[in-house]
Amino acid sequence: RCPPLSGVEGSVDSHFRVLGERERWNIDVLLRMLTELLPFVHQRAVACCPFPNHSDPVPNTGEGKSFFCSSLLELYAG
Repeated sequence: RCPPLSGVEGSVDSHFRVLGERERWNIDVLLRMLTELLPFVHQRAVACCPFPNHSDPVPNTGEGKSFFCSSLLELYAG
């Protein structure tokens, strides 16, 4: 039988046990905020991504040819 996770040195749970109540509360609040922000960050990343969708046809990537054209890379770097 495996020991409980809280008893494993170096586990996240063991680190939380070392923290005081206020620190645990702060971490909980930050994690909740990040959880709420994640859908917006994902949506923005998808909206701003200059790369083709997975449903778009893949360009010919024969020998000596790059998957991304120069104009697409310039748009991304721009």
